[in-house]
Amino acid sequence: MIKRVLLLPGQGIQFVGMVEQFEQYPWCSEILAHVDEALGLPLSKLMKEGPESELNLTEFAQPAIMVSSILHWNYLNQAHGIKPTDFAYALGHSLGEYSACVISGALTIEQGVKIAYIRGKAMQESVEGLAIRMTAVAASEETVRNTLNEIKIDGICEIAGVNHDKQVVLSGTRDSVDTVTNYLLEKYEIPVKSLNVSAPFHCRLMKPAADRVKEELDKMDVKPSQIPVISNTHSKGFTDPQEIKQSLVDNITNPAMFLRGMEFVLSNGSNMFTEVGAKRVLSNIVTKIMKDRSLAGLALDNK
Repeated sequence: MIKRVLLLPGQGIQFVGMVEQFEQYPWCSEILAHVDEALGLPLSKLMKEGPESELNLTEFAQPAIMVSSILHWNYLNQAHGIKPTDFAYALGHSLGEYSACVISGALTIEQGVKIAYIRGKAMQESVEGLAIRMTAVAASEETVRNTLNEIKIDGICEIAGVNHDKQVVLSGTRDSVDTVTNYLLEKYEIPVKSLNVSAPFHCRLMKPAADRVKEELDKMDVKPSQIPVISNTHSKGFTDPQEIKQSLVDNITNPAMFLRGMEFVLSNGSNMFTEVGAKRVLSNIVTKIMKDRSLAGLALDNK
């Protein structure tokens, strides 16, 4: 029996022209016009024409990525009749958890893009003037946690996510993250890569952003989702509106535990994965996680 999982990517996949492949369909312009009206700004123009430097700003990148996933999903729905209940779970990465709530029916498109914009803007404002860093480390979660316990740091360096067995992301103040990654590099020769981000996602520095998002979510009429949305923080599926709201708030200051979310859906018999969004970031991560397992997979590819 095939149990499908819908995968929804997070920040970092945005690019100018990300709606081009869908512009031939009338529903594309309708969705983009609805989004622009909901936000009160021309996000669709930014997605189509740039400039890239502005699109990469967190406050615009987050709703743009959500819109990209919505367009990909709408294509599947219109062209192939695929609906949310064809999937056992929706598993998003970071912002992708919010996109999952839109596609599963917990949030409307209008609610989703508004909260994504507010989330991105509040994240940026939370660390205004602060030197920050996010770095990907090619090591296990255990190795990184042991290192964090071994060395003394003055600022903030926390695990922001675990993508697969050999990739952990660190987040915090620049000097502290650099201290930890330099230690890993020198002691274990572990490869590290600094990420091009404007805010340190998924760490305690994001508490003001979490408070702002909670304030906005509390005003929204969130519906039960048609399928369980996997929580990045709690690594299980929620359909209840209050649990979904709390998970979306927890998502901001806690690590995005994509690996644990994958382990949850796999332990519940899932064996097919469909990614809706630009590029194949999550499909590639799933392939790494499933390297020793039997995987029947489908990814909707893009640029």
